[in-house]
Amino acid sequence: MSTLLDDSVVIVLAGGAGERLFPLTKDRAKPAVYFGGPYRIIDFALSNCINSGLRRIFIATQYKSLSLNRHIRMGWGIVSEELGEFVEILPPQKRVSEHWYQGTADAVYQNLYSIMREGPRYLIVLSGDHVYKMDYARMLQFHNERGAAATLATLEVPKTESHRFGILTVDASDRVIAKRVAEIADERGVPRAQVALAWLCAKPAVTAPIVGATKLEHLADAAAAVELALTPDEVARLEEPYEPHDVVGFA
Repeated sequence: MSTLLDDSVVIVLAGGAGERLFPLTKDRAKPAVYFGGPYRIIDFALSNCINSGLRRIFIATQYKSLSLNRHIRMGWGIVSEELGEFVEILPPQKRVSEHWYQGTADAVYQNLYSIMREGPRYLIVLSGDHVYKMDYARMLQFHNERGAAATLATLEVPKTESHRFGILTVDASDRVIAKRVAEIADERGVPRAQVALAWLCAKPAVTAPIVGATKLEHLADAAAAVELALTPDEVARLEEPYEPHDVVGFA
């Protein structure tokens, strides 16, 4: 397990504006909103990382980030730089285009340079504005044992609330059902991974996708998925089926 953790890099996406929490987000990004006294919402994801044994952490910031930057600087200097550990902020750098972050997948894509310089085998993408407890090490082990290209952590929601979220379908082995993804990929003439990533990466229900970077084509698919826009009909075909399933990695 230690080898898996040492071969992993985390990127926490903390650039969201958080309009639904206004006026709490009037002067700060959603991950920087106070929670339980001196703590911030982002502390849940960061605490999960440290307790899971993950100590190479990037934080992608963008919206009103001063308060968040200060909190990270003052509260999360607990890693050992001499051991290659870090908690490092990544502001938008326009490294690949003239745009700021255009969404979840684009924030990862624009920071591929920083990610690949660390040489990780696994990339763990987390949201910085979710409140939950999770052992990412268990999920990473689950991912590795199944030889998956990507593993997604989701939560079950009541059917009456499902219209507010992105919906996944899984089979009895907890694998994402790929039949409709394959159909759309064949129709478009693109790899299935691109269709799956384009559909899933920006879904609110996804809290911790892990993209296996064991092959260069995995990164190529992730980058291409940013430019792949699914039609409303294609999205409807992918989201229509749903089966409740156990969530891996929760205490």
